[in-house]
Amino acid sequence: MKILSILSASLVTAALIGCASEPRHMSMTEPSVKIVTTHQTVMVGESTRLLAHTMDVAGSSAVQWKVSPSGAKIQTDTKSGESALFSADQPGTYILNAMVQSPDGNWVTSPDITITVNGRLSSDK
Repeated sequence: MKILSILSASLVTAALIGCASEPRHMSMTEPSVKIVTTHQTVMVGESTRLLAHTMDVAGSSAVQWKVSPSGAKIQTDTKSGESALFSADQPGTYILNAMVQSPDGNWVTSPDITITVNGRLSSDK
């Protein structure tokens, strides 16, 4: 009976040590940035509000915006850069991204969003 108790205690100890040495899987999400806009279609010269929603990038740098082609403007209106206005003087399709550098130095980039800028009708002069 004593041998059985010693074996049981040894098995429990081995199981606990084995569990402690296994990597822990935490349910943390990856850092991310997502762009939300009021309109994805605007007229030449009009603007639309952009908001960059960040997740798990606490203590990160200010949001930086990228637009392609470069003929459009993105004007931030907050120190953090999370809120901005997009406008373009030329019709076309523009692709936007928001980027933020996380505390570990890695850059986190949002998925692309597309904004279509339509030209004004000739009767709109």
